Amino acid sequence: MQNGSRLSLMLAHAMAATLLLAGTLRAEAPLSFLDGDLNLMPIAGLFALEPAPAQPGNHWRVDLRTASLAARRSRGNEFMLFDGETSRLSLHWQHQLSDRLSIAADLPYVWHTRGVLDPFIDSWHKTFGLPEGIRDDIPRDQLLFVYRDGDELFRLDRNTHGPGDVRLHTRYAMSANDRWSVTATLKLPTGDVTRLTGSGALDVNGALHWRSDQQPGSRWSFNASLGGAYLGDADINFRDQNSFIWTGHAAAGYAITERLMLGARVQMHRGVIESDIGALGDTAFLLVTGGSYRLSPTWQLNITVDEDVRVRASPDVTFRIGLQRLR
Repeated sequence: MQNGSRLSLMLAHAMAATLLLAGTLRAEAPLSFLDGDLNLMPIAGLFALEPAPAQPGNHWRVDLRTASLAARRSRGNEFMLFDGETSRLSLHWQHQLSDRLSIAADLPYVWHTRGVLDPFIDSWHKTFGLPEGIRDDIPRDQLLFVYRDGDELFRLDRNTHGPGDVRLHTRYAMSANDRWSVTATLKLPTGDVTRLTGSGALDVNGALHWRSDQQPGSRWSFNASLGGAYLGDADINFRDQNSFIWTGHAAAGYAITERLMLGARVQMHRGVIESDIGALGDTAFLLVTGGSYRLSPTWQLNITVDEDVRVRASPDVTFRIGLQRLR
């Protein structure tokens, strides 16, 4: 429990430090700190639901995301209980092949563990008078991911980890000013469905992206996407898995200084399975807020917090810290 509190305090201190270190000059900063796999729910997290990154240029980054889950629902023959934490460490690499074409890859490693962040989240809810949901009714620091639809389709009740599903991306700029682009993603079944680190199937994701021109002297940046994913049949006998998922997002960022940018992103996707439980079958809405700080001309620190706008369709909260090398 103390480890979870220390981690949360470290993230808060890191964000405060970026604010204190920031200078007073304007400069453009990319919105790449808002990219990445956002929905780490035990079912949705198995698939390639978020569109590929659409920022141009050469870069690589290392991201660590930790999601806290506490959700229990039942309806008819269906029952779900997701209580625990999921962490994903991901290495993202991108290379610009030409003025318009780039390729990228994501190599993830996934952990499902007991809820070490529970004390911090409980304190946060009490401090701000937020609802606790089922947290008062379930044991602290447990891991139990279970889903039944008549039969029990999966149960995970002990700490586990392993490689996730590798993602390969390509991006093509449709115009010389790079305002419009298209991306495509191929997700490979390199994870292990018995450990809930992958679906066991290929997914293909495509999207149309727009981003704003960076006007001289402007501090604002915007981007958005609309696309869809064709999902291979997971190695879990879901009653009715959707083969096509629509996806979309809108994001905005504001350059406080030439080094510091703050921003927010709303991410949406259709439910992965047809389910009478809204948390599984309804459209998910996630809100990502955070910032990036340029440590040097080539290094950038990223910190974000993801919240479930539609309660229980995504994790309660996801913390992310990342280090990115630009150019």
